[in-house]
Amino acid sequence: MRGFFTILAFALMALGGVWILQGLDILSGHFLFETGKYWPYYGAGAALAGVLLLMASDRHRR
Repeated sequence: MRGFFTILAFALMALGGVWILQGLDILSGHFLFETGKYWPYYGAGAALAGVLLLMASDRHRR
């Protein structure tokens, strides 16, 4: 189960990074990202959730 949470954590961090870059107009994205100025914040939240999930899954390993 720990492997699943690790994969999920890295997926959240990657998705958060994409959302941040698209929200800042660094990475061209879907038309929906052009209308929302909050996507960098959503991306930061997703990346933070991924980091916290990775830390929690590593903590249970010890």
